[in-house]
Amino acid sequence: MSTKPTQTRRRFGLLLAALVGALLSFVGGALAQTPPDAAPDIVVARGLTLPPLPETYLVEHRGAVTWAFPARTSDETHALQATYDEVWPRLVDELGGDVSATTEIRLATNPGQMRALAPIGAPPPAYATGVTYPGASLILLSFTAPETWERPAMDKLLAHELSHLALHHAVGDASLPRWFVEGLAVQQSGEQSLARIQTLWDAVVGGSLIPLARLSASFPARPHDVSLAYAQSASLVGFLRSDDARRRKFERLVHQLREGRTFSAALFDTYYMRPGDLEREWRANVSERFTALPLIATGSGVWALAMVLAVAAWARRRKKHRQTIARWAVEEAATRAAAVAEAERRALEALRWSDAVAATETLAIFSEERDLEVPTVRHAGRDHTIH
Repeated sequence: MSTKPTQTRRRFGLLLAALVGALLSFVGGALAQTPPDAAPDIVVARGLTLPPLPETYLVEHRGAVTWAFPARTSDETHALQATYDEVWPRLVDELGGDVSATTEIRLATNPGQMRALAPIGAPPPAYATGVTYPGASLILLSFTAPETWERPAMDKLLAHELSHLALHHAVGDASLPRWFVEGLAVQQSGEQSLARIQTLWDAVVGGSLIPLARLSASFPARPHDVSLAYAQSASLVGFLRSDDARRRKFERLVHQLREGRTFSAALFDTYYMRPGDLEREWRANVSERFTALPLIATGSGVWALAMVLAVAAWARRRKKHRQTIARWAVEEAATRAAAVAEAERRALEALRWSDAVAATETLAIFSEERDLEVPTVRHAGRDHTIH
């Protein structure tokens, strides 16, 4: 039995996987990935009491922020402080609030230590590597994730938690859907990863999207469901901020929430939709985008996609070629200018040397003429001047 058909199918499968993967990369971007079971969370509680810090901890006060961290994580902490200085003003500018709000950020080397640093009686969720306590202006972060012990993208994790805090400062104690709070944090922190897009794609194609009403109250506990909940939430908020006009509506939505409007009323006044309308429009939009991918990646669509990717690669090479030619032209012009400058320098030196030789010869002539005017006598074969 010939193995050619099998080999052909295998090559086709590899090509299909590569092309779909490349397309997903274009859709999702090459952004850092946060493990699904490392998703951050929020704990809303009042009258919290913080336990004392371990003796090995250092405390630094930077403006309105108090940083508490293990001494051996000083370098990582200082990097996060730089992230805070960059991210926090941007979030406040987008949402409103006080940029100089007092905050405490406690860092832990692992989830167990993070639980020990948490307010008494209000531990973080078991799956979390970061947690925000808005009422206490407190953020807890762990340098390792539960179970996997891998290090999450700490800059994005901090930005995620700061988004929660900024939203709380912007709208106070307004009752907000959980999907809105978490989706906004994912969007603002840039956590939209390829894995998250693939999770959403699977749910759309498989018809397993979580109803919006469930995501409004709370998130599921199982890791895969948590990942899908975050993927849906990020996509929903992205849908609300998908262009400039919608971004302006989003700003008005936050403003109305700050004024005390309910989320449903503010959504209707700005987007002219109820939550049910939003869910239907979003589902139609995401279904149209994701269900088209299998059609693109089958039959002639594979070769059409391959052609698109080939043209894109050719365009990149052409652009690089132009840049190389331009660089060569600049280098050639610089070389030519240097050669002209060197020729001018040598000509000037030659001119100076010629002038110096001429001056020396003139001096010698004048000296000889002067010597001829002085009377001399010859005695014993030698000339002597008469003074």
